[in-house]
Amino acid sequence: MLFRETQTFLEIDRPHRLVTESVGVSPDGQSMTTRIEAFLTRRSSAPADA
Repeated sequence: MLFRETQTFLEIDRPHRLVTESVGVSPDGQSMTTRIEAFLTRRSSAPADA
């Protein structure tokens, strides 16, 4: 078996928030789970020094 990773979208709250979970499993059976919660905001089109 090769290293395997499964990515799952847990929550999709358009257009502001996204929650994902990634589970990786190595050939020896060890696993690692990562959960990411992203908050999306619209950026102003004005230059930063304006």
